[in-house]
Amino acid sequence: AYELAREGGDDHPWNVTTIHTQFLRKDQIPKFVAYKVRPSFYTLHTFYFADTHIANRGKEQGSYISPMRDAIDAGLRPTNHTDFVVAPLDQMMMLWSAVNRVSRSGVEVGPGQRVTAYEGLKSMTEWAAEQYGEQDSKGSLEVGKLADLVILDKDPLKVEPNDIKDIRVVETIKEGRTIYPASAAQPEPSAVALKDPDRIYAWTSHVCDMSGVNTAAGREWTLTALNGEKVHVAKPPTMLFERGRLAVFGGINRLMGSYALVNGTVTMSDLASTRMAGPPELMDLENSFAKALKSVDSFHVHGDELALSSNGDVVAVFHAAD
Repeated sequence: AYELAREGGDDHPWNVTTIHTQFLRKDQIPKFVAYKVRPSFYTLHTFYFADTHIANRGKEQGSYISPMRDAIDAGLRPTNHTDFVVAPLDQMMMLWSAVNRVSRSGVEVGPGQRVTAYEGLKSMTEWAAEQYGEQDSKGSLEVGKLADLVILDKDPLKVEPNDIKDIRVVETIKEGRTIYPASAAQPEPSAVALKDPDRIYAWTSHVCDMSGVNTAAGREWTLTALNGEKVHVAKPPTMLFERGRLAVFGGINRLMGSYALVNGTVTMSDLASTRMAGPPELMDLENSFAKALKSVDSFHVHGDELALSSNGDVVAVFHAAD
């Protein structure tokens, strides 16, 4: 299917992820490597549904589901997911399934495809961030990235593999703030009063989405000027942002990213984009717009106008029609 889709040309890279990838054959893995296709596995099936898979598809194929070991050994950086509500939303159970590969009935399901707890954690964190193009702000604990993390009651790298599923989350921290367990003693971030309409506000989910300082979040903004020049196209880029997520229609492609407040300024993640081609004029505009977004460190919203700035200079101006 990938090769058929690429018959139209392969002059630019595709960011392709295959979801579930349940019955991936071993002979197909080299092509995943060659085409840089990223598999997102569903190892919870090895526990919840493997007995049925083996009964329906035979032991050989049913036991090779979600072959994470072979994928990693081939040089791929696979991810793992729950597909909630098909399987419970339990990250420790998901990690356990990748490490142990044991079915409900106690059958070992392709034990040769087991991974280490460390590899399993990477498939849920660092490699997952790469899959979404968010590796600059998420996926690992580093200076400059979001302080998004959990504290567990046991170390999954040190407990017995079969005990991983019993590990519990003690605390969840989002952007440096504890959100679980909720503490009555911990106040909500204070709202910022809108006393000066010309004030430049840092781009943060707190200010945009919670305090009521402005109405920028949740509205669709249409690009009217870029780098000082008015935009004159039939379908100019539009942008929607809320709670740390950024969604952009560039005129041809859709771009997704995230933003965060780091040391008082806005930090933008890399934008993950679809890879459709269009008229050169629109492609140039889209590329220039994406480049401008990466440089943004503040914004100013006043009524129906939104201006994005970089180092004090306005790089993009938007208008909301509503």
